Amino acid sequence: MPAIAVFQNKLKIYIYRDDHNPPHFHAVYQNRKAKIVIDSLVVTESSSYRHRLPPKIRKQVLVWAKNHQSELMLAWEKVQNSEPQPKIPHP
Repeated sequence: MPAIAVFQNKLKIYIYRDDHNPPHFHAVYQNRKAKIVIDSLVVTESSSYRHRLPPKIRKQVLVWAKNHQSELMLAWEKVQNSEPQPKIPHP
């Protein structure tokens, strides 16, 4: 599945088709991952520190997500309905 956003520092944002509720997206950076719920911006990360997003990257994701919440929700709906996946602007 292609990323809906790719940042210059190689951070990638994904929404997977047929994923479970609540609506969320996945942030991936250098083999480190987090799942972020779109409406609350609650972050779920690995319990292993080395698999968590670095604090600077985590903050970047949350600021970006807050600025694009409505677009992320629309992207979630489109992906779940097997419609073409939109791209969302990134810094």
